[in-house]
Amino acid sequence: EVSLVSFYATVRDESGALVNDLKVSDFQITENGRPQKIERFSTERRPLRAALVLDTSESMNTDDRIGKARAAAVRFLDTLSPEDQVALLTFSDAVHLVHPMTGDLRAIRAAIEGMGAKGGTALYDAIWKGSELLSVEDGRKVLVLLSDGKDEAQSGIEPGSLHTMNEALQRALRDGVMIFAIGIGKWGTEQYPEADPYTRMPLRDILGTL
Repeated sequence: EVSLVSFYATVRDESGALVNDLKVSDFQITENGRPQKIERFSTERRPLRAALVLDTSESMNTDDRIGKARAAAVRFLDTLSPEDQVALLTFSDAVHLVHPMTGDLRAIRAAIEGMGAKGGTALYDAIWKGSELLSVEDGRKVLVLLSDGKDEAQSGIEPGSLHTMNEALQRALRDGVMIFAIGIGKWGTEQYPEADPYTRMPLRDILGTL
């Protein structure tokens, strides 16, 4: 049960320009159709605290998915402001904190460009660990996930994570972390989508749920 929920809004006009002179009376919030009281309001831009979480499992070698993930991660760094900070995590059989939270984006970029891919896929453990890392941060907390969406051990006969998808999602919700999942790969056809071998959910649906 959560008594106070924080959320962040970016408002633009019809031309796409940012609107910076809004007051609390300009906003209405409802939850399940019921109006909610806004307890606190501020128009300041809160710095971003991002966990960049990259899939470096063996399956990412297919069709150079790892190369596409590296390129997407670098493009994300290019969008950040000077006051934003990023931590870099990778996951295969286990989750690795490659670089702690920092404003030194050159160090993060160098680490991204040196990544390879091998092993299984501990997808849900990576979300758990990224959320845990962000739990102590202030500001807007986001987890940017780049993966093909399959949680699986390298053996192919058991899950890759100790945590389930639901446990990972609950951890992110509890820590106030927004997840942006970017799917990299091919997921079969609409009639025969590639599915997670344990939950039977299509991989595209797993990433959409996250």
